[in-house]
Amino acid sequence: MRAEPHRTLHGRYHLLAEIGRGGMGRVWRAHDTRLDRTVAVKEILLGPGLDEDERDRMAARAQREARATAMGRHRNIVTVHDIIEDDGRPWIVMEFLTGRSLHALVRERGPLDAHVVAGWGLDLLSALTTAHEQGITHRDVKPENVMVTDSGQVVLTDFGIATITDATALTQTGGMVGSAAYLAPERLASSPATSASDLWSLGATLYHAATGTSPFRRETVPATLHAITMEEPADLLEHGPLNEAVRGLLVKDPARRISADRCRVLFRAAAGREHPVPEAPRRGGRLSWPVVVLTLGLASLVTAVTLLVVLDPWGAGSGTTAAASGADAEEEATGEGGEGGAALIPSAEGMTWTEESHGFGILVPDGWIRRVDGRGVFYDSPTDSSYLQVDLAEHPTDDEYQHVLDQEENVLASGRMPGYERLRIEDVTDATGFHSASEWEFTWNSDGRIRHLLARNITVAPGTYYTIAWVAPESSWDSQADERAAALGSFTSS
Repeated sequence: MRAEPHRTLHGRYHLLAEIGRGGMGRVWRAHDTRLDRTVAVKEILLGPGLDEDERDRMAARAQREARATAMGRHRNIVTVHDIIEDDGRPWIVMEFLTGRSLHALVRERGPLDAHVVAGWGLDLLSALTTAHEQGITHRDVKPENVMVTDSGQVVLTDFGIATITDATALTQTGGMVGSAAYLAPERLASSPATSASDLWSLGATLYHAATGTSPFRRETVPATLHAITMEEPADLLEHGPLNEAVRGLLVKDPARRISADRCRVLFRAAAGREHPVPEAPRRGGRLSWPVVVLTLGLASLVTAVTLLVVLDPWGAGSGTTAAASGADAEEEATGEGGEGGAALIPSAEGMTWTEESHGFGILVPDGWIRRVDGRGVFYDSPTDSSYLQVDLAEHPTDDEYQHVLDQEENVLASGRMPGYERLRIEDVTDATGFHSASEWEFTWNSDGRIRHLLARNITVAPGTYYTIAWVAPESSWDSQADERAAALGSFTSS
C-alpha cells in the first residue's frame, strides 16, 4: 500500500503533498501535529515481489541512512528529526527546506562563480569531515546530492548508501554502489570506500559546478569508467587556488591525493578569505578529510515551493539582458501610439519603468541586468552583488504578516542564515492598497560579509502572490535608499 495525501503516519505526521520521487522512494511535505511544524517525510518504496530478506535489507538501509545523517549532525548536512515504521515500512522524517539540487542549478544557470563554488567547497568539506570523524563515509557525493537552499547554503543529502564503521554491511558481496561518473578510481578496483574516495567525489562535484560539465561522464558507462581510471579532466578551470584544489582532489592515487587541510587553505584563498601558501611536495602517507524540498537522491522534483529567494546571483546566466533605459524603455512600456500612457508611468531619477510578461511592472535602476531564474525575475547590479527580485511563487496563506512570521520561524529553526538579525516585521497592508502586504527586513552573514534584505510580501488578491526583495551588501544599503523606496513603491500587478 502506498501513502496518499492527508494520511497521518504514526498518529503524528500528516501527509500534505508529494514533492519528489525516485526509484527507491519519494518525499512528502507533511505537518508534524505534535510540534506544529512543516517537515519532509521520505517514504521508502518496497517494490512488488520482494522476499522477506530483501524487505529487511531495504528497511535496514533506511535505518542506516537516518542513523548516518543524524550522527553527522552539521549545519551543512540535512537534519533528521525521526524515523518511524508505518504500514510495515520505514519512513524518515527530516527538516523541510526550500531550494534545488546543485545539478539542477548548474543545468539552469551554467558554470557558477569560482568564489561561490569555493565557499560551497569549504562548507561541504566541513560536512564531510564531520561525517568522517564519526566513522561515516557518504559514498555517493555528487551534484544531485548537494542541495542549494534559497539562502545560498549548501546541504549534503542522501546518506542512503553511506557506510558506518562497525555497522553490518548491507551491500551484496562484490557489489559496488554509487554514481559511476563520481566514483573514485580505487572504488572501481573494488577497494573499500574511504574518506579519500569521498574527497575525490567532492572534487568531481565542484568541477561540475565551476565548469558546467562532469569531468569524467561520457556517453556510455564503460567509457566513463575508462575516463576515471585513464584520463585527466579537461583544463576548463581558471588557474588559481580553486583549480589547484579540485585537481588535487582528482589525483587518481589516493595516497597522493590532496589533504583536507591543504584543500581547506586553497578553498579559503579561492573564496577571497586568505592567500594560499605553497605546499611542500607530498611523499604519500595517510590522508585526513525560507520551507523545502529535499533532494534526498531522488531523480526528479515534482515541485519546489520557493517563498523567498536570497541566493546571491554572482555571474549572469545565458539569458541575461541589460535593463533598458531612457526613452526607448518608456516607449516600449507604454506601447507605440498609446494615448495618455506616459502620464501613468511611475518615474524616478536614474530608474526605468519596466513591464514584465509575468504580470507586473516595477521601476528598475538604470543599467541593472535582467535575468529569469525559476519563478523569479532578477535585476542585478553591475557594480556589486546587490539585486532586486520579484518572485511569483505561491504563498501558503493570504495573511502576509503571518506568512512572514512563519518564514522567520523556518529560518531560525534551520540555522541556514548564520548571524540572522531581525530589523523589523511590519504589516503594511493599509499603505499599499493590496489585499494583504507585509515587510520583512533583516541582516545575515554570507561567507563573512554582512548582507541586508528588505522583502515586501504581497497578496494582490486571494491566490495571487508576489514577493519583492531588495538584497545588498550592508556597505551599499544606505546609499541605495532612494532607489529601493522607489522600486518597492512603484510595483503594480496587471
